[in-house]
Amino acid sequence: MKVKNHEIKVKLAALGIAAMIVAAIVLLGTYDEENNGLLRIASANDLAGLVINMAAGQTPETQGLRLADCCGAGAELALEAGVFDIAVLCPDAAELFLANHRPFVVWGGIVSGTNVLVSESSEAPATVGYTFGRSSQRRVAAANLGYEVDFIPMITLALPNAMAVGAVDAIVMDIFSAVEISVDFNIKPLPHPDPTAVLVVHQDFVGKAAFADFIYNYNQLINGSELSRWTNEGASFLKLPWVGSTSSYY
Repeated sequence: MKVKNHEIKVKLAALGIAAMIVAAIVLLGTYDEENNGLLRIASANDLAGLVINMAAGQTPETQGLRLADCCGAGAELALEAGVFDIAVLCPDAAELFLANHRPFVVWGGIVSGTNVLVSESSEAPATVGYTFGRSSQRRVAAANLGYEVDFIPMITLALPNAMAVGAVDAIVMDIFSAVEISVDFNIKPLPHPDPTAVLVVHQDFVGKAAFADFIYNYNQLINGSELSRWTNEGASFLKLPWVGSTSSYY
């Protein structure tokens, strides 16, 4: 027996909220205040997280931390509580976070063109799953697939299983995550010029040398050839504004 779409949406939304609360508890409960003065940068297991962690690995004063999803309540609560100094957020989460007048700024976009459609069939999908809380992801998918498609929000980790059990015909994923899980799946680019991830920074760290060094290393990295695999797939890495003479590299 098939479950009605609205029932699926309600159940998946409830699971999404529960997962966010659990993530927040885990993050806040395991935070170690003794970070040895490192600039802590949180990112998800996606393409933006890949390049940010590569740049952090080249900057001795920074520490890259990975989350399952940087667009949930867990990441926002951890950022506000001081668990992280910098975070990679999707534009939707960044907008909501900054609306509360916290002392953070969006330093710039990191990547664009990273959303892809993953499906088991080459036929046009009638139902598509996307990540809960990412309305920008839904807009990109709708612009490419048409607004008559039924889009169903769910937590990121539930997307592959939802497609496997037939709850949806296809799912929207970050290209890095899609390549990791796909074997025989069809992957279709969903091109769009808007950033799919932005860098959110606490204002107290903007003038620090560690942040300037990190920005320098990031911009050097995206100008090199190490990320050519992803640019060949249609992704774009966006240059972040220079911090200025505070960097030890200038």
